[in-house]
Amino acid sequence: MTNKKIYSFINKKSDLITKILLNNYDSADFELHVSQIEKEIFQISLSYANIFFFENNYLNNKDRKEFIYYVVSRFNIKEKTALKMNDENLLAHYIKAEVLTRLRDKDFLLF
Repeated sequence: MTNKKIYSFINKKSDLITKILLNNYDSADFELHVSQIEKEIFQISLSYANIFFFENNYLNNKDRKEFIYYVVSRFNIKEKTALKMNDENLLAHYIKAEVLTRLRDKDFLLF
């Protein structure tokens, strides 16, 4: 597996999830149902991560460390906890972070 392949996957799925959310929810929904929407983003991301790793090899040590650093820096997750995550959860959190970034860029803020 190449870095290009996994980052291409992350970008495609993040864009797709963002597009679907923007079609299904309006700005009031994002304000009123923040935790529900964040859970939905993670569940969809986890499904995509499971499919990705079904079709591809798992993360190598270098990529895994990079994903752990990214997840710890973006969420309120301790490094010790991130180290225990499987590759699917790391990828799902990474995709979720990218979706949240795209939503913020479009002024749909989730906290």
